Amino acid sequence: MRSPCMSPVRERRGQATVEMALVMIAFIGLSMAVFDFGRAFFCRLALNEAAALAAEYGTQVDNVGGGANSYPSADQVAARARAALPGVIDPACITALTVNTAGATSGYPAIKVSIAYGYQITGPFLGWAFAGNAIPLTGYGSHIYPQ
Repeated sequence: MRSPCMSPVRERRGQATVEMALVMIAFIGLSMAVFDFGRAFFCRLALNEAAALAAEYGTQVDNVGGGANSYPSADQVAARARAALPGVIDPACITALTVNTAGATSGYPAIKVSIAYGYQITGPFLGWAFAGNAIPLTGYGSHIYPQ
């Protein structure tokens, strides 16, 4: 007599395939989530770098255009920030780019640049976690005017 725990091999055919399919769904979803968050982290670093480069550009004296101690305008600084963004960042997804030249740090005038960006999620699974399929990212940069 056969034991109830022992089943013929024929009845267990395909069990490994079904288990692998179930595990692969979870593995691929987790891999896509890691990939998306890695790209979002890279975009955040790129936004910070572009804002810092634009702020540094805004403190450089341009003696060609308007005479002595002529600094770039806020529009020129914003254009430099857009130009410093890498190709991974879609310029159409930039929600705000602000240039503040009125700030002061320790008595020295400073320029502050911030770039707000809506990172578009590429994976289908993370779209359920974030309404609108976008993660808001912001990059900041500041530089003190030379005295």
